[in-house]
Amino acid sequence: KGGSAVYPLPLLNRYTPRIPVHFILMRGRLPGVSPVAGEATDLGKPATLATTTWVRVNPVENRMEVTLAYPEKARPGQKIQVKIRLAEPARDGPGKPLPGEVTLWLVDQAVLSLGKEQRLDPLPDFITPVHSALAVRDTRNLAFGFLPYAENPGGDGGEEGELFERATVRKLFKTVPYYNPAIPVGPDGTAVVTVELPDNLTNFKVRAKAVSACPEPCRRGGDRFGFAVGQISVRLPVIVQPALPRFVRPGDSFTAAAIGRIVEGEGGPGKAEVQTEGATLSAPATRELSFVPNRPERIELPVEIPTPPLGKDGKPAWRAATFRVAVERSSDQARDAFEVKIPLREDRHPVTHRLLRDLTPGVPVGLPDLPEQARPGTIRRSVLVSDQAGLVRMAAGLDFLLGYPYGCTEQKLSQARARLALRKFRSSLHQEGPVLSGVEGAAEDLDRSIQETLAWIPLVVDGNGLAAFWPGSEGRVTLTAWVLDLLVEAKGAGYPVDTKLFDTLTRSLTQSLRSDYRHFIDGEAFNERSFALSALASAGKFDAPYAAELLRQSKYLHLEGVAEVLTSFARAGELSSPGVGGLTKEMWDGLVIRLYQGREVYGGLQDRPGRRNGLILPGETRTLADIVRALAYADPKNPRFPLLVEALVTLGKGDGWGTTNANASALLALSEVLRPPFHGAASHTVRVTFGKEGGHSLSLGPKSPTGTLISQSALPGEVLLQEAGPRPVVLRAETFYVPLADGSQATPESQGFFVTRELLRMGLAPADRLQERVPLDKAGSRVAFGVGEVVEEHVRVINPTDRHYVAVSVPLAAGMEPLNPNLTTAPPEAKTAGKLTQAPTYAAYLDDQVTFYYETLPKGTYDFYFRTRTTTPGRFIQPPALAEMMYDGAIRGSSAGARVVIERKE
Repeated sequence: KGGSAVYPLPLLNRYTPRIPVHFILMRGRLPGVSPVAGEATDLGKPATLATTTWVRVNPVENRMEVTLAYPEKARPGQKIQVKIRLAEPARDGPGKPLPGEVTLWLVDQAVLSLGKEQRLDPLPDFITPVHSALAVRDTRNLAFGFLPYAENPGGDGGEEGELFERATVRKLFKTVPYYNPAIPVGPDGTAVVTVELPDNLTNFKVRAKAVSACPEPCRRGGDRFGFAVGQISVRLPVIVQPALPRFVRPGDSFTAAAIGRIVEGEGGPGKAEVQTEGATLSAPATRELSFVPNRPERIELPVEIPTPPLGKDGKPAWRAATFRVAVERSSDQARDAFEVKIPLREDRHPVTHRLLRDLTPGVPVGLPDLPEQARPGTIRRSVLVSDQAGLVRMAAGLDFLLGYPYGCTEQKLSQARARLALRKFRSSLHQEGPVLSGVEGAAEDLDRSIQETLAWIPLVVDGNGLAAFWPGSEGRVTLTAWVLDLLVEAKGAGYPVDTKLFDTLTRSLTQSLRSDYRHFIDGEAFNERSFALSALASAGKFDAPYAAELLRQSKYLHLEGVAEVLTSFARAGELSSPGVGGLTKEMWDGLVIRLYQGREVYGGLQDRPGRRNGLILPGETRTLADIVRALAYADPKNPRFPLLVEALVTLGKGDGWGTTNANASALLALSEVLRPPFHGAASHTVRVTFGKEGGHSLSLGPKSPTGTLISQSALPGEVLLQEAGPRPVVLRAETFYVPLADGSQATPESQGFFVTRELLRMGLAPADRLQERVPLDKAGSRVAFGVGEVVEEHVRVINPTDRHYVAVSVPLAAGMEPLNPNLTTAPPEAKTAGKLTQAPTYAAYLDDQVTFYYETLPKGTYDFYFRTRTTTPGRFIQPPALAEMMYDGAIRGSSAGARVVIERKE
């Protein structure tokens, strides 16, 4: 009536979160309106119009109010109380208090701004979305043509020293200072928590989510949810903030800066004081200031970064440069101070020479002097002797594992499993020095390694429930089996293991045993199934039917696959099953045993023909290690079994068994078959001398099977075994040093890869035009930029053959900030002009380097691009770019080093 109508709609709880209301307006023929003669239009025809409107239904019965009370301003390090109140939504007065549980956290506003914050309201996650569609068809006018229509323009709008003694030094900086996932709230609806703020001068965003379960008996849908947000500003009357690079390298010299500001009160005279550790100041440490409100006061001091000497443990004396800056306003002694530790990164790779040799009584073995000058304090020469060859190789293997530079899943697993397996050798390898570095007397290192690995694993599990080498890459069955092995071993050692993760991996490996499973490495389906079966048996999930099927298909397995199937039967206690004896025979038949000087020795593997896929990391060491472990279960009393253990030991060199995967396999096998006290350990005396200094005697015996010596001498030395014994004494000598020339003088290398590097000057942001190409084709090249310039890195790698597991690392100068184009908040200038030839399996944009990882890199020429921005004035070392096979360090190539000069231009 009158062109409008009202339809009353009663809102019911079941209409949550919205209900569609459809309106259909129908009109008959208009009286007195006739069709126009000779025209097809008939404006008087019957008409039908329809529309739908959505009515949002707020689930008030499932909402509650969450109120947070706290001081809006606070001081660094202050303890504040946050009061939480839960109540029903207020209507006429205060809502009724509700019990429940609250998740509360604080996060630095600057960090929160780096990405898009997820929705805080939890209630929509429990509500099913509602969709509706309405189609209307009017058949009254089918015989009379069509109705005209007119378009109406329009659109929707969118919504868019002395001073340090008086000042409290701020050094505890946290981006998330508080997180509590489960704060209980009682029937009175309130809870109070105490939050100790860190030393950040920033705004902390306060976030809370809450749930209140409906008590029984309760009507359906009575649970309530809510959230709250807030902000705490941490301030001081006078503040000082760091303006320092994210990291430094030895040889860098730059302007260390801090910025003082007046936040409250008047300006006036003041002073500043600077202290450093691991950095050398070349100007007075104190200076007078003149504070002016709303104007930053810049405190600048030139510093140089020296090379840290090595300590007795073989580690650098310091791993960070520490800067402390304090300021004070003279009028009221308002003051502030901070302490920042800047990570120290290498300016070039240290040089390591290794020697592994049997000692002959009375015949000295020479230890040559250094082939080049070394930096003072960086020389470390270690000597390890033992008549237990297995211990020497195990020490070498673990040292290699702990020094592995790439943090992929396999490396983390190898380190953690090896450390866990070698705990039993601590009492035997008690000498001071690098014997089994990180194991002897270092339970905290073991705990940290296990915990970090357990935290890493959920990040690399893909949608198929398989563990991958890097987050976001494709998972592998074999790698998943090794992960499950670690979880079982860690759980057995008393570490907490995520039950949900454990179940996910076991379920995925069980699925991989099916004949229709498709997520295998090409050509390795049967062998990957054997690793899965062995891991499942270790986890107590042995599947007898699938095991019997693999037993029947053993002719398609390589020797390590046969060993894994046998190991699975052994772990399940099923060695008496029919056909298992045939597996033992297959393994012995696959070993070559030869006569050498009337004595049987291991002569290699006689594996089944067929090329192995490099993605599975095949190798003689791992195969032999798996055979040793399997036969230790099934046939340990065979007179030839000690030959295999000896062969596995002999395969080890100065760096252990060469790769993390091979080292871990060998260490795990030897840790099971070698058990202290060691058989045949005898008394020996070994004399070690360097230059003209007095010699050192190392005594070996049943209670001390190894001897070790650490020296910082650069002089040539020798090792002499003074008397013979029933077993040969093995010498492992290692010389470690950092060359005198800094990393900018590093020359290009090409041992399988050819690498070049150039810098493309793009100018000041947001300029995006190439201004200059600066090739870095000679060692020691010098290139200068101004502060704020954008630089595009271009690295070219020539790979002459197909390879697996390749890493391309591009270290940065400390005054350069990488621009990661993958961040949500990346600026426009982060986008490169050049394009990557092939997308990497995984890319890591770190403060000090950018690394591209490839599981498979076909032969060809590859270009890599990314951008940086100059930030800190100074002279910085830029190490060479490096391309290297992750599992064969001898295949590598590098560009030339350079020195980057950044100047502040007026």
